[in-house]
Amino acid sequence: MAVDAANQVLYWAERNNGRIMRADLNGANQAVVVGSLDLPGPLVFDPVGDRLFWLASPTSSPTT
Repeated sequence: MAVDAANQVLYWAERNNGRIMRADLNGANQAVVVGSLDLPGPLVFDPVGDRLFWLASPTSSPTT
């Protein structure tokens, strides 16, 4: 999860659905930010640049 404190917005990743979501801190105005992702990972919000960053998890484990 990541928070945009200035705009009172919460972001989170739904790994099962492959989406990054957002909502106001009171839970209203839920919306899909990005869909069709393979296992979205941790999120970070940059308040200076007003940007959201996330890591994509690998879809399979490496074999040795």
